[in-house]
Amino acid sequence: MQFRKALLIDDDELDLYVSKRVLKSSSFADVIITTNTVKDAMDYLVHNSTTASLPDIIFLDLNMPGKNGLDFLKEFEVFAKKQNVFCKIALLMNVVETGNPETQVAKSHPLVKYVIEKPLTEKKLKAIS
Repeated sequence: MQFRKALLIDDDELDLYVSKRVLKSSSFADVIITTNTVKDAMDYLVHNSTTASLPDIIFLDLNMPGKNGLDFLKEFEVFAKKQNVFCKIALLMNVVETGNPETQVAKSHPLVKYVIEKPLTEKKLKAIS
């Protein structure tokens, strides 16, 4: 399935680069927006809050300094309810940890549809619909 617009949020430049290349090479989305922080991602969403401007899917790194992926989920949930929008969210994780309580909260968040272990690959993208 091809998406119209994808948003990648990751503080690691190499992971961001690899994920963007995979998304482009697989023609997964027509437009790929990248940000390095939760603040930049939320700023982008707030300033592009029309349904036509919002991404269809967000790839979210869970472990980031400062505000992390869980913080983003909390902020985005409020934003999405206020704007009455829906967007699929895929968590990107270096290792899909099962013991970390923060990881469990994020993985079970109602907005999270996919949990993907880094690096992102075309094979992993095929599981997204």
